[in-house]
Amino acid sequence: PVLKIGSFGEPVLLLQRALNLGESKQPKLSEDKQFGPKTRNRVVEFQGQKKLAADGVVGPITWAQLEPFIKQILQIIDQVYNGSMAE
Repeated sequence: PVLKIGSFGEPVLLLQRALNLGESKQPKLSEDKQFGPKTRNRVVEFQGQKKLAADGVVGPITWAQLEPFIKQILQIIDQVYNGSMAE
């Protein structure tokens, strides 16, 4: 989905978690499912790092650049889930 100021829910939570895995000069984001000014600032920073249009809107191109972080999150979830199932 395209995310911007005012967006909310699970997609924003995934975005916030992915951004928190990346390098930033800003503090970690609260993973609150709300796309507010702090999330936008982190998106703009990330887009600038990746030489994308730094518009603060998360569309297909920004999602593609976030993919390695999303894969990392999914691996962590998989490890936790499989680990708890094995006990």
